[in-house]
Amino acid sequence: MRMGVSEATNAGRETVDWRRQSPFYIVTTLVRHLRGIIIPYAIVLFTRGGGNDLVFYAISLGIAVIAGLFSFFSWLFFRYALTPGSLEIRSGVISREERSIPYERIQAVDLEEPPLERFLRIARVSIDTAAGHAGGKIRIHALSRADAEALRRALAERRARTRGTAASAETGGVATSPVIGEAGEVVRALSWRELLVAGMTSGRVGAAVAIVGAAAQFADDIVPRSWWSRAPSVSPHVTDLRWLAGLFIFGGVIAWLLAILSTALTFGGFVLRRADGQLLISHGLLERRRATLPIRRIQAVRIEEGWLRQPFRLTELRFDSAGHGTDKGDSGVLFPLLPRSEVGAFLARTLPELAVDPQVPLAGHLPRRAARRYMMSTAIGWVIFAAIATLAAWRVSGLDAWWGALLFAPAPLFVVFGWLRYRDAGWSLTPGGQLRLRWRAIGRTTLITRRQRIQHRGLSANPFQRRATLATVHVAIASGAGGGHLAVPHLDAGDAERLLAALSPASVPQHDDVERVDEPGDVAEQRQQDAEHE
Repeated sequence: MRMGVSEATNAGRETVDWRRQSPFYIVTTLVRHLRGIIIPYAIVLFTRGGGNDLVFYAISLGIAVIAGLFSFFSWLFFRYALTPGSLEIRSGVISREERSIPYERIQAVDLEEPPLERFLRIARVSIDTAAGHAGGKIRIHALSRADAEALRRALAERRARTRGTAASAETGGVATSPVIGEAGEVVRALSWRELLVAGMTSGRVGAAVAIVGAAAQFADDIVPRSWWSRAPSVSPHVTDLRWLAGLFIFGGVIAWLLAILSTALTFGGFVLRRADGQLLISHGLLERRRATLPIRRIQAVRIEEGWLRQPFRLTELRFDSAGHGTDKGDSGVLFPLLPRSEVGAFLARTLPELAVDPQVPLAGHLPRRAARRYMMSTAIGWVIFAAIATLAAWRVSGLDAWWGALLFAPAPLFVVFGWLRYRDAGWSLTPGGQLRLRWRAIGRTTLITRRQRIQHRGLSANPFQRRATLATVHVAIASGAGGGHLAVPHLDAGDAERLLAALSPASVPQHDDVERVDEPGDVAEQRQQDAEHE
């Protein structure tokens, strides 16, 4: 193994082969340090027409030299080595630091290739440990691709060897083998056609602007010409709103194309693999990322149906992952684009514990008396804004009252959207403990988790809800997505109390064997101790 460590004994003592990063580390670090002066340098260069500004150039050269020296010494003093029990790292130019990472504490090893690193054919190794925020991530910033893969292989092998039976327990009693490079069973890969569809239906503002702009082409047929002539002049060269409409269309199309491009750059070459209790996700055209996600840490799956994708029954699958200790965990994309009819089979193959067909209707729905509250709460904000804007325009610029009426015109759309929020909200809890919660913001979201993954739950009811015998259910899971706090408002108070009781730890069957490890704050360990005490 080219990258690995030479282990020899000399007079009963071990000799460790310390290794350095690739010399390209100096280049990548220097470029990132100099990014801050590129824009000021360009401004001075163009505003002075290429003239000489000795002071500016001298300062820039001094900064570049200092940054180069700092990058060189950072590379010189950074060393790493594999010992029989841990990964050892020494670093620091002024303040020296030594770190020792036991192999059994390593949770995942990811490879990252930002654009500059890809050009130089090097990779960044990111090591996820069981520590909290301060020391949870260890990064070796510049290794050749061969050395990075070799380090990943060595860490996987030594982790499996040192964990022993604990490593087998993670995969249900089956001994794990190292997950190396592009190993593992390919669950699904994103095709170029699917990538294009994902970009076109990403639901960003640009797509909405493009659709509105296309409709604006018929403005002359819909809006009377007298209205155009009464529009306020924006500039001496703009006598009506048609020029603004054209600019609006052009900007919308450009934004839509940029949304497609950014989606392609982010999710190009997306491949999901599964190997020995882990999911391996690789994606990215410019910046190639390869992430390893232990399945036992996944707390929930979110099925996102954007407002452009829902009519075509397309979804995006996201995951919520638990952390360690004080680490808040992580969240990310499990698969960027998937037909709704294939979600159930996809989850059965990838995450069997969370395999629920989203096309199966929810068992719990909101009462009819909650519909009015959803519609009012959705529309009231726009109505207040329209009233204030109309009053301000009338008092300041003296515009006719019919301009204000145009602002109130979208209010019925908000009412309809509120009714959609009411219709889509609901929940379902299977006898096996699989919980589904569904709600709508702009798009529709369905969260799938297990009762055992819920960190805490609660009810709340304001005076208006109590008057209508309604309540809001709150649950929280271990997640990197805003702490994993979820709320479904305006449930029937009786249904809310029954759901809360069904989600209590006391209702969990004794034979339920779902793992509770890796929950923040060592919740799983505390629950196990409480169970043994009882």
